Amino acid sequence: MLITACQKDVIEADVKSIETHAGMPIEDMLFINDSVGYAVGGKAYNNGIILSTSDGGDTWITDTIIRHGLWAISKNENNEVNATGFSGNLLIKNPGQHWYHYRLPIYNEMTGTLCDREGGVFLCSGMSFQAGKIIHLRTDYSIDTIFETTNEIRSLAYAGEHSLVAVGYGAVFNSDDNGKSWHRSKLDGDYFRKVVFTDPGTGYIAGFSGTLYKTTDGGKNWSQLLSSGHLLKGSDSFLGMAFKDSNEGYICGQYGLLMKTNDGGKNWKHYKRFTEDHLNSITFARNAVLVCSSSGKIYNIHP
Repeated sequence: MLITACQKDVIEADVKSIETHAGMPIEDMLFINDSVGYAVGGKAYNNGIILSTSDGGDTWITDTIIRHGLWAISKNENNEVNATGFSGNLLIKNPGQHWYHYRLPIYNEMTGTLCDREGGVFLCSGMSFQAGKIIHLRTDYSIDTIFETTNEIRSLAYAGEHSLVAVGYGAVFNSDDNGKSWHRSKLDGDYFRKVVFTDPGTGYIAGFSGTLYKTTDGGKNWSQLLSSGHLLKGSDSFLGMAFKDSNEGYICGQYGLLMKTNDGGKNWKHYKRFTEDHLNSITFARNAVLVCSSSGKIYNIHP
């Protein structure tokens, strides 16, 4: 199996450290347009926070505080946003309205969220790498279906019009019927943290120990681009991934790890370390790349 080497040159970037005063880790972010965005985080069962920005991520304010940590955030085509995390909490925001708090009847740790294409929501969950679930909610947020597995599920993405891929602890699952049923893929061997698709058919999976896989057939087959430990030193690990288009993509991770590809994952360059924070998630706003961190800071990067 061919493993493509990382280019040796290091990217020097203009990095602005933004103090959010959150006082807790920020886990995930998204923007609904070039100016307005949200970030979520918290401390497990202790505190949860939603931050918001209206200037493209240059400044952030505390929007909402709840009792438990929030792990993930997603939006649909109508810019309706939902955030989820510990204890079955689901927060919903429609454009121009306040956050609405909905408590699911399942008190699991919700690790990921994905809005479906019919107005509902997919949630994934798991505790201590096991007891995983993929939960589909109807448009009124009542439970439609629950798929249960022994593996924690961490991330979901659409791979085509009706097909999805879900990843987690040592497991990858596929659905060909819009999440009504799931079957397990042969791919395993890492704690898969993130799955993203750049177009129908083309997607990537990033693993905690430094593996990266790519598919061009909607998740039926995967080829390995990076192997465990191939690019990493010490205990650096992959935590998040995002692609701006079919060529330009980013991976972030522990101790300030940030990498970039301009050729669809064939070659990767490291950014010069600008923090020892764990970088949890990546998003895009205006002409900048934003990453959120374990210290509660958000870093605005102009590549």
